[in-house]
Amino acid sequence: MATRMRFAEVYEAGDAWLADCSAHPDLVRNAWELDKLALIATGEHWLAAETALVTTMQALKPHP
Repeated sequence: MATRMRFAEVYEAGDAWLADCSAHPDLVRNAWELDKLALIATGEHWLAAETALVTTMQALKPHP
C-alpha cells in the first residue's frame, strides 16, 4: 500500500499540470474520474519543434 501511495504522489503533480493545460480543468478531471479521455489543446503549454528524421539522426551522431 505504501508503494501505491508514492506512485499517486508522483503522478498527482503531473495530472494537475496536464489538467490545467485545458481551458476547463474541472471537465478534464471529471472525464478522468469516469476513465474517459479529455480534450486538451496544446496551446502555449506545449512547445515543440518538428524536423525531418534524417536531420535529427545526423545531429544525434557524435562528432570526432
